[in-house]
Amino acid sequence: MIVTIPPEQVLDLELPRNQVDAKTVREYLKALLAAVWEQGAQFNGKRPWGLSSWKAPIEEALIKARFVPGELDEDGYVAQVNDREVNSLVRSAIEAL
Repeated sequence: MIVTIPPEQVLDLELPRNQVDAKTVREYLKALLAAVWEQGAQFNGKRPWGLSSWKAPIEEALIKARFVPGELDEDGYVAQVNDREVNSLVRSAIEAL
């Protein structure tokens, strides 16, 4: 089941520490888009900031807000998350930017 959360609530979620020091999902997505624009063909979609876990800060915030089902491990890292629901919420948030 896909959860319906207003995109503005997703964009305003506070993030844990992350590679670009973004405080909210909105700031993180803006930084990601800026990186795509600036790096052009050299942009690495698998590791935009040198890490393959670049989606984790958003996933963690969505889990903590109970916007998507998921679990964090004992160290606070994403252990399990519903990718389909994450993708749906983030896509809606991107469209609302």
